[in-house]
Amino acid sequence: MNENTGPYKGQKRFDVRYTIQEDLKKLGLFVDKKDNPMTVPLCEKSKDVIEPLLKPQWWMKMREMADEAIRVVKSGEIKIRPESAEKSYLRWMENINDWCLSRQLWWGHQAPMYLAHIYGEKPDESDGSFWFAGRTQEEAEIKARKALPGKNFTLRRDEDVLDTWFSSGLWPFATLGWPKKTHDFETLFPTSVLETGWDILFFWVARMIMFGIKMTGKVPFTEVYCHSLIRDSDGRKMSKSLGNVIDPQDVIQGIALEELHKKLLSGNLNPLEVEKAKKYQKTAFPDGIPQCGTDALRFALVSYTTGGGDIAFDIKVIYGYRKFCNKIYQATKYVVGKLDEDFVPSRTGGITGKESLAERWILHKMTTAAKEVNQALEDREFMRSTMVIYQYWYNHLCDVYIENSKAIIQDGTEEEKRSATDTLYTALEGALTMIHPYMPFLTEELWQRLPRRPDDKTPSIVLAKYPVYDPKMDDPASEAAYELVLGISRGIRSLMAEYSLKDEGKVFVQTYDTTSHSTVTSQLQSIRSLSGKGVSTLDVLSSDDSRPAGCVVFSVSSSAAVYLHVKGRVDIDGEIQKATRKLEKTRAGVEKQRKILDDPGYREKASQELQDAEKKKLGDLETEQRSRGKATRTCAKIERKLRTLRHELAATVAENMSEESAQPAGPETNGFNGKVEQDSAGKQPDKQPEDEKKGTAAVAKDKLTATQKKVFDKNNPPGGYDATPIPSARDGYTVRFTFHRAENLPVSDLNSRSSDPFIRVTLTSALPKRHKEDPDMVLRTPTIHKSTNPEWNTQWTVAGIPSSGFRLKCRLYDEDSSDHDDRLGNVTIHVDRIGANWNGIREESFSIKKRMGSKRAYMIRGCASLLDSNVHMNGVLYVSAEVLGESEEPHGRMYTVGTTSWIKHYSPMIGRLAGTKAPDSTEHGGDGKTEKYDFQANQFQLQGPVPAELYHRFVEFKPFVNGMFSRTGIRGRVLNSALHHQHARVYNFSNTTEYGIVRPRSEEAALQFLKMVHYDEGGRIFTYVLTLDGLLRFTETGKEFGIDLLSKHTMHSDVNIYIASSGEFFIRRLRHPNESSSAPDQETHPSKEIPGGPPHEPPPKNPKHYQLIIDNDSGTYRPKGDLLPKLKEFLKANFPGLHIMTRECTDEKLAKMKDEQRERKKKEGRSVTVVQNSDGDISSSDEEALTKAGQMKKTKKTRAYEALEDPSQALKDLIPREKGENDREEREIQSNTANNNASGS
Repeated sequence: MNENTGPYKGQKRFDVRYTIQEDLKKLGLFVDKKDNPMTVPLCEKSKDVIEPLLKPQWWMKMREMADEAIRVVKSGEIKIRPESAEKSYLRWMENINDWCLSRQLWWGHQAPMYLAHIYGEKPDESDGSFWFAGRTQEEAEIKARKALPGKNFTLRRDEDVLDTWFSSGLWPFATLGWPKKTHDFETLFPTSVLETGWDILFFWVARMIMFGIKMTGKVPFTEVYCHSLIRDSDGRKMSKSLGNVIDPQDVIQGIALEELHKKLLSGNLNPLEVEKAKKYQKTAFPDGIPQCGTDALRFALVSYTTGGGDIAFDIKVIYGYRKFCNKIYQATKYVVGKLDEDFVPSRTGGITGKESLAERWILHKMTTAAKEVNQALEDREFMRSTMVIYQYWYNHLCDVYIENSKAIIQDGTEEEKRSATDTLYTALEGALTMIHPYMPFLTEELWQRLPRRPDDKTPSIVLAKYPVYDPKMDDPASEAAYELVLGISRGIRSLMAEYSLKDEGKVFVQTYDTTSHSTVTSQLQSIRSLSGKGVSTLDVLSSDDSRPAGCVVFSVSSSAAVYLHVKGRVDIDGEIQKATRKLEKTRAGVEKQRKILDDPGYREKASQELQDAEKKKLGDLETEQRSRGKATRTCAKIERKLRTLRHELAATVAENMSEESAQPAGPETNGFNGKVEQDSAGKQPDKQPEDEKKGTAAVAKDKLTATQKKVFDKNNPPGGYDATPIPSARDGYTVRFTFHRAENLPVSDLNSRSSDPFIRVTLTSALPKRHKEDPDMVLRTPTIHKSTNPEWNTQWTVAGIPSSGFRLKCRLYDEDSSDHDDRLGNVTIHVDRIGANWNGIREESFSIKKRMGSKRAYMIRGCASLLDSNVHMNGVLYVSAEVLGESEEPHGRMYTVGTTSWIKHYSPMIGRLAGTKAPDSTEHGGDGKTEKYDFQANQFQLQGPVPAELYHRFVEFKPFVNGMFSRTGIRGRVLNSALHHQHARVYNFSNTTEYGIVRPRSEEAALQFLKMVHYDEGGRIFTYVLTLDGLLRFTETGKEFGIDLLSKHTMHSDVNIYIASSGEFFIRRLRHPNESSSAPDQETHPSKEIPGGPPHEPPPKNPKHYQLIIDNDSGTYRPKGDLLPKLKEFLKANFPGLHIMTRECTDEKLAKMKDEQRERKKKEGRSVTVVQNSDGDISSSDEEALTKAGQMKKTKKTRAYEALEDPSQALKDLIPREKGENDREEREIQSNTANNNASGS
């Protein structure tokens, strides 16, 4: 302590705290001492506590320099790419603050500031009048003499150094000799292009621009390109402490996992960080890093370069490009092998006029690819340039033209062979030179093996001419004709694969105009070559020919269709369903296309070229609709004929059997086995009165049958497991969405003059659902508190999105945990087509529509805009979307694959939901106030897909249940609203809500799950619901929580009609974590006391120590017990290391284990008694148990609901009944309850 601390002067900083406490106690002023949670910074070397110390700092005024820096960008003197980076730059510069330059470091440019020490006076470092700036000490001394005349002083230079970015800002001109007018400075300044990462756009680029203008009067460069940042496969920044730094040499040459571990030991990492890094390496590179080569790494990095944003670097992508390199090698090897030893290519490689349709097509693709690549390079769209080259190499040259040329070179005439060979050479030469900047080593090696054109002495591909656009090769007509050939070939292959026909394929191609008919007729050989070996016959039909019988159809376009003969080789019923689904999908596409073309705004704004393309798409869809309609009607007609034949055959068989076994003594019984009453002639007799037609025994038997059926229906109500299959789809792609940030949102909270914004995203597509009640794909971002310019950077990766595109609905809300959330606006994004070559959405801005926004919030914004011209009404949302690749088959549904996230919700008091009373207040003289609890509700998004078999509908165990789920009837709507409201309260979002992200399907995920369920502490039992998209919701349950929260599983599912699974689970700790949970000597806690964990020691932090026991105990959905292994398989994949056991809810051993959990809870934890304020009739299996125990009676609210829906029954309930009648009804209720329990309710 210094002299300012009075009597405490000289004491150490930690000792004086205790001295002050003692002095306060002596004076009687001491009240209490409490711990204050805070982050305490420690010195990395000494581990001493670092405490802040105020010290004068040097600052630089920035406003004037920033204005100049803004001007040169807005005027175009400096172009910043991409556009999002330019917007970020302007946003920073327009809101710039003064710059603190001082740094207390040992290295850097020392501050050119000198303090004057006047003899006989104590210097005041905080007084600016004693500081003097100068390039040298002599210059500073001259200034000091003028300011301090007649004073004797000495100068001391400040020990602080300038900010590193200050020194870096001088780089463009200081390196060229400035301030001297050197030759380099005069000729090389300003420079042309600066390429850098977007993260230092403000720290470095902006400072270079400001300093360049200030010091030289010129801009330092004319273009800035901001590249992406590389992160690891989980999206984390690469750092040595995480062990996720990737050495490029390891990717190029390959490395084993053990060698990666050894590299961690070569540095100075802390042993704990080494173990953490090893753990990540095992997850990311379980088999080490395969050898990928320099060219594959180079091409992958360029293809990742999107211009802003971050890159999730995945070694699998690099290895995929290694395979692409092998494809290039094999293609070149084939072409060189087909060239004669004396082959000499043509001098120019241009069009000769003798080329076939396939040759003209590939040359057209080559010249358009060259045009697009050069344009992309000029626009700095490096990712797009790699996509164009990849598509030309893979989809056009290798997959199509080389395959097509094989038949020509083998069976064509000499002239055709020569032309095909020349075109092969030209297409390959163009491909190699086009991809050379991206793959220099491979292309140099392969190019050297090609024969040179006459007079071509180029020694290396480095010096070869880069491909450019040649208008002579641009042939749209040939492209359209050959695309028809390719479409027919794809249609044939698709139908052969869809119907599993590998040989003897009889194919018909029907054309609808003369041009297409001529093209198909002349290109039969090409169609055969591209369609595969399974096609035995291929016939061409004109538009006048009738449709071939017994065939399925594939609509290629409005010009042609493909028919495959399948009669006698497929299932007719299945084909009718399949054709109907496809027809419905096509109808939806036609309606959507017509809506686009009929929109006046679209016709006014869209170019004529785009409108023509959309009209062609509509024509193709209409043709497909007509073809599929005919196919569906034909299949239905065949099915009707088959059904008629089946009925006739059944009638004949029944008549013969009746004649053989007829007994004159009496008619056959008409019981539950379905026999039909007939006379001696085999005909059904005329109806007669029941008393004449049947005897007393027959009537009694019919009553018994009806009673049995009634009991069966009651014990097996509709719902539960649903075997409806997932509709099939032709393709599916994995798309990663990123919700970056929003700007200029309205103020929803007047007190803080800000908002608490979040986004609720809904994703839909044209994929048909299993049932129309299936929930949509939904994502909720975390809430950013107190901000009108929130930044989320939330990623959502969804697989199975069809090529027909998607619709993304983004609803922005202001979170208000104590009231309803205010709507801040909507953004809707429509994408009509995606695929492997889709350019994606790259941090684009979308205007937020205010129509659905909160009137209060926008009224505040409107008032502000009237008072201040700089305030605008319109907000924007920044979103990105990119295709990561094709999803795994089978296709047909969308599901979440990332990120694996978790959310913890805390309800401020459980009494707010279920009337909790303080358990000790009345017994010990308390005041009876409601006791508060942090009731925890959890959500864990697992990586999909959820097994298709896990598909369950709510069970209609009571008449009102259907109305509650479908929101029909007065009672149904009220109950539905109540459950939605309760779900929102239990899964309450507020400033206490915790969010997190873990690595998918990792031990980290399993450990986080164990943390959320508190390991094996307290004997807890949890209620859970698993949604169709893999979202696991769960809370603690029990007699103190479970029954009183209305219907448990209905609340957890948010009244969803369909879910994947539901039930209860709990955690046990194993004595022997490395042994099977079923080992003979295995013991668990509970019920045994096992050392090394609760209740006396902290729980072990390893998933192997724990076992998850999960069941299907849910009366609301009644999941099928046979599907529990599928649930186990899914959970085991998402929580590796955790032991998992599944049990059916009727299992006696499960009941015993739950009893053990409850006993443990009595010993380890305090029970919370909950007073029920909810509708007792809403629970399912628990409701039946309470009814049997006589603990539940109908509330006034319940009786009011029933009176509204069934007044006559309500009137009967009001009339008192005899005791015997009441007793009989009670026995019937108990009998039904026992039956329900036996059936697994």
